[in-house]
Amino acid sequence: MRKLSFPSSACLLLVLSGCVTEGVEPTTAAPDDPIVASGAPATEIVASGAFATDADRERFEAEVLPSARAFLSYWAEVGLAVPHEPARLFISPPPGMKASEALPELYGESIFDDLRALEVDVANAASNRAALDLIDAFTCAHPPLDRGFLEDAEKYVDDPDIRPADFAEALREYHDERMAPDATFSFHADNGEFELPARRNCSYVLLGHSTEPTRAHPYLERDVVNHELGHALHYGLWMASGPLGERLSASANEAIADILAHVFDGDACHGKVLDERGAPVGCRRRMDVYESSVSDAVWERGRGDHETGQALRQLVWTLRGEVTADALRAAIRDGVAAVQVALNEIDEEPLSNVPVFDDEILAMRYRFVREYEATSAFFNAVCGSLGHAPRACDEHQERLGDPRLAMREAWLANAPTAIGPRGVTLTDGRRVAFEIEGALIQNMTVTLADGEGEVYPGDPDLGIPEEEREPSSGRVTLWFSAPGSASPGAQVGWTSDGALTAR
Repeated sequence: MRKLSFPSSACLLLVLSGCVTEGVEPTTAAPDDPIVASGAPATEIVASGAFATDADRERFEAEVLPSARAFLSYWAEVGLAVPHEPARLFISPPPGMKASEALPELYGESIFDDLRALEVDVANAASNRAALDLIDAFTCAHPPLDRGFLEDAEKYVDDPDIRPADFAEALREYHDERMAPDATFSFHADNGEFELPARRNCSYVLLGHSTEPTRAHPYLERDVVNHELGHALHYGLWMASGPLGERLSASANEAIADILAHVFDGDACHGKVLDERGAPVGCRRRMDVYESSVSDAVWERGRGDHETGQALRQLVWTLRGEVTADALRAAIRDGVAAVQVALNEIDEEPLSNVPVFDDEILAMRYRFVREYEATSAFFNAVCGSLGHAPRACDEHQERLGDPRLAMREAWLANAPTAIGPRGVTLTDGRRVAFEIEGALIQNMTVTLADGEGEVYPGDPDLGIPEEEREPSSGRVTLWFSAPGSASPGAQVGWTSDGALTAR
């Protein structure tokens, strides 16, 4: 097992732009580096990790770190930077590696003494909050150590029956598990992740080892590393620009991270799929294709994820061939900024702070509109920055929306919350319930006290009832067809204040 090599024994981490010790000047980028030489200074990256082979370590140092430095410098030219400089990469020890070996590899030979010293400091803290501040600072300096403990401990910070000494005792037990002779230490198998802890006092990238023969270790995949650093860049812009909401948009976040990584490297293939010889034969995602609008992709999956922002990736990939690189970079920066504005506007809506998310239908519509608004803001800002000249910028409806959009937005703003498949029993004994397919209302059933009932279908084309809002009161009625009525076109409605009506 080999550690990263260091210019001086005084440096515990590999610092890409130079390991600064007394009498040692930081190194600079090579003058023939075409990206760094274009104007932005070399960006400092601190990396720490343990590697199974010398070949892995050498490839990481020779290929991945220079690419990551150039990537950050490229985007620094348009004002994008990581939220907590320098950028930090932590590479997981191989799965199954003994903690007694792994922790010194990552954090230095004194790590076990440091853990015990933290326990003492926590026990002597002046308050529970001060105790957790100490753990937070330690975790920021040694990610991801004690991160899970801190997340659990936050639940008890205001408990009057818990004292700092109690946190210290629990922390010692947690550390004892790490120090046990048979303990192992690794993280994020088959994955990379940008971490911005809840307190937002630090940030870092965690990179794991692959357990699948069809992919390289994440820390050796330059596009994966730059994707995670891309997350750091968009969070960095948002945090520098104002408040950052708790609820984000997976569709926008993941698409933006890919866009930043691949506009830089010019490769449409993200995450190479390997054959048995290690040769690339496919891609886990591509920048140059999409099959459905963001709205339909989110609606189908029930949430935003890595796949639901494909229309944004392909939009930007198309624009690469139609505008200059500098114009596109500036447009992407504007798009990233616009996402934060859109999400903050949603967070300001009264509905976003109401605890109604046990309602399946309302929760889905809230998630849907959040994904739609964030991705739409990115699209509009990118194209607005370019003057809407490229043809792809005329495809907002095709890429982002669908015919059910207005109905979904209306539902988010005005939906009654007490509906669902379990139903609601009214004071007169009638029970109202709804058949749901995914997040769509297929029909309403009204059952009388004697067990007799009637089924009222929604709009079969929209998959949702007709919706009507009274402007003066804000009352919303969902109208369903009344097939058993003698009057053509008769409907039965369910109102937002929990009443049945008819017309």
